[in-house]
Amino acid sequence: MRLGFLSFFGASTLLLSGLLQAETSKTSPSVGSRSASQGRASVSSNLRNNVVKSKSSASTSTGVLSATGVENLYGYLEFRPSYTSYQGEFHTENTAEVGYKLNSTMKTGYVQFFSTNLMNGSNATQGMNLLANDGFLYFKAKDIFKSSDNRLALAYQLRLITPTDSGKYSAGFRGAVRNQFLLSYSYNDFIKSELSYHPIYQGYVKSGRFDSTGTASANSYFDHQFIFNQEIHPAPKFTLYLPVIYQLTSYREFAGAANSGRWRKKVVFWPELDYEINPVHMIGVSFYSGNLSSEYGSGFDFSEGFKNGVTQLVWGINL
Repeated sequence: MRLGFLSFFGASTLLLSGLLQAETSKTSPSVGSRSASQGRASVSSNLRNNVVKSKSSASTSTGVLSATGVENLYGYLEFRPSYTSYQGEFHTENTAEVGYKLNSTMKTGYVQFFSTNLMNGSNATQGMNLLANDGFLYFKAKDIFKSSDNRLALAYQLRLITPTDSGKYSAGFRGAVRNQFLLSYSYNDFIKSELSYHPIYQGYVKSGRFDSTGTASANSYFDHQFIFNQEIHPAPKFTLYLPVIYQLTSYREFAGAANSGRWRKKVVFWPELDYEINPVHMIGVSFYSGNLSSEYGSGFDFSEGFKNGVTQLVWGINL
């Protein structure tokens, strides 16, 4: 099972450090009891959406869905029970995907993130709080360029992000367009490095919004993201991913908002270790940090970033 992680090592290390290197604050839903759940779900799904953290059957084996021979169709489900120790919060971050393989290098499909929330701090919420988060249509093209030794490769992906997150929709979100350019280099059968760049246009019909406390917040306008990842295979069927994500977000002008017309920095570290049980099932353990960078100033805040990190178990199913 392969996470669709992104990044390139070697020479790209200089670029990463030089840039500081890289699914965005979201509004809460109208139902008060879900506000904490929606807040965490929006942040995590936005992170996965833009970072392409979620794994996909598109990058693994393709299942046959019927005896009539629909070999080019594939599906994927992923469940991530997640725990934020600092907040004492337990939730799940989940993925559903259906896709179609156009040919040996091109695929298209749809991904939907959804979440549940069982515990907000010390108070249990009522019910599962099932929420639809971001979803997107995608087109993937790999091996646009490939070196003669098959080590260096360039891939492209287009995503059309849908307004399925009710909180973001209420805030004026109507869709986003995200391009991904991925350069990868395989040193051998055990180590691969990747560097990717993601320009993302955020389509909001409102410049900003007010949360339940009356605090103003400007909506985002454009994201630049860089992801630097190491994919390592320490043993048969084990895969270790070590991505560092740098995100630079431009916000619209909105009177009274602290982020009005500003650029916000975000740096996240998201290691994950997966084990492929068989061609259908994968399990793993993962952790993603909070923001390790100063949002609007200079420097880093590693202690605060790791304190707000989220620990996850992972179960993926190819359909």
